[in-house]
Amino acid sequence: MSDPNFDLGDSAFNVDELTEYCTEVIREFAAAHASETFYGFALDEGLLCLNSVEAFEATLADFERRWPGYSADPRKVSELKWSTGDWVYQGFADMAEWPGYDDAAQAFHAEYVLEHVLTEWLDSETETELAELPSANVTAYAQAMNALLARLKAADAFKPLRRTDDFRAFRCEHTF
Repeated sequence: MSDPNFDLGDSAFNVDELTEYCTEVIREFAAAHASETFYGFALDEGLLCLNSVEAFEATLADFERRWPGYSADPRKVSELKWSTGDWVYQGFADMAEWPGYDDAAQAFHAEYVLEHVLTEWLDSETETELAELPSANVTAYAQAMNALLARLKAADAFKPLRRTDDFRAFRCEHTF
């Protein structure tokens, strides 16, 4: 495996182009979903993901129907709330379809995390999110996505969305 500590210049990521793309698709999505209130946005590999309070309540009700008592466990409810795989709007847009996204760097990152970071995270028994570990932030993909999130926040790209007071935007990692 190659050295993960390479400069962003060694990848095809163009954070300026990705910021422009994401800002536009978030604006379009917000217009199409103006009646919903959103609590979370995630960068999930190349996917842009959002979930609303209304969508989460429907998902939780579905889980409760399938597994009675599910909603009585606050830990399970919190895990479900932040599990982008269960979000109704997971992948409402895909950056991989836009110039400026580097699929090869993302694939390298996924392999690097599985080989080097996941074991560290599991062994630590920490409450820290995997993407927050310093060792999960050394690849060009992680650096580009962190820069993209910072730029989206600075540009107020989420302003068109109706948001909860505790709205959270983050980058997630896969643990499988």
